Amino acid sequence: MRKQLGLEAPERKTGLAAHDFATLAAGPNVLLTRSLKSDGTPTSPSRWLLRIRQLAKGLGIDEKLQKRRDLLQWAQRIDEAKRDERATRPEPRPPVSVRPRKLSVTQIETWLRDPYAIYARHILRLKPLDPIDAEPGPRERGIAIHAALERFLKAFPDHFPENALNQLMRFGEEAFTEAGASAAAKALWQPRFDRAARWFITYERQRRQKAVRAYSEITGTLDLATPTGPFVLSGRVDRAELFRDGTAAIIDYKTGRVPSFKQVETLLSPQLPLEGAMLLHRAFAEIHATGLAEFVHVQLTGAQPPGLAMAFAEDPTAKAQEAYLRLQKRVALYDDPSQPYRSREMMERLSNVSDYDHLARVREWALAGEGGE
Repeated sequence: MRKQLGLEAPERKTGLAAHDFATLAAGPNVLLTRSLKSDGTPTSPSRWLLRIRQLAKGLGIDEKLQKRRDLLQWAQRIDEAKRDERATRPEPRPPVSVRPRKLSVTQIETWLRDPYAIYARHILRLKPLDPIDAEPGPRERGIAIHAALERFLKAFPDHFPENALNQLMRFGEEAFTEAGASAAAKALWQPRFDRAARWFITYERQRRQKAVRAYSEITGTLDLATPTGPFVLSGRVDRAELFRDGTAAIIDYKTGRVPSFKQVETLLSPQLPLEGAMLLHRAFAEIHATGLAEFVHVQLTGAQPPGLAMAFAEDPTAKAQEAYLRLQKRVALYDDPSQPYRSREMMERLSNVSDYDHLARVREWALAGEGGE
């Protein structure tokens, strides 16, 4: 029946196996091995091994079929091999003379959460390369939206035009083009930006009713006095507003995740408090304020809702001063040559990825149980 159906004879597989065995066994040096047991049950030797033994015995050369007990011992020693010490979290301690003396306010959070990233970037001077021929992604989209807002706010610092929405959308189109966005990327970005722009115009009109003057994209540096010398803090404020009572608000625009109130309160996300400290210490030449009214994170996603403003107004002046003092203490801490730059010291989530995780061999020591997060 198998022949009538055009199926192979069952002996064909046996013949192919015999051919393979004969070919491999014809080598100048051959090791023939088999398992004596399978799951604890004794096994029978292969028909080919039995045939070779019979032939060797008939030819009087069976003594040449040596039993290699040493091979079994070698196999057993694989499981008895001494294991290497598990990888540990890296803790480099470079000389104080090469440790960075200038960081930006955004890099301070990296310093808090992943000191090793500061070590790799500013001491080893290793910077991640951009992917080759990569399509513009969320990072480029965020930069483009920031550029559009900057152009709009600088074009209309005091007055608000009647066609404000059209102007902002025009700036957005220009920024997307300059970012190298493809037609497909623009088709995804533009509708979300349009929704975010409408929300932003309404929000901006409300804020301008309270502010005496607004400043956009202002930069500055602040020298912190420390026992081992000055430490320079640099910052770039997306927007600052001056009110009639002499206080100021600092606003930061985000297109992605926004820090929680607790993260700002505990200074794990110290960007705005540090920018506030810089403002109080006259680091920004354009603006002079007697105090701080609020810190505001403005999230522009274009989703639902398209925009969200989160104000941190619980004594921002005191919080800025606290951030300043804490930074001084941290600089002094890392001026101690015994202080290491630990990898992922206070990362928010295990899933958070750093540009230098591969260099720190995070997967090795984290999987070994040394995660500590």
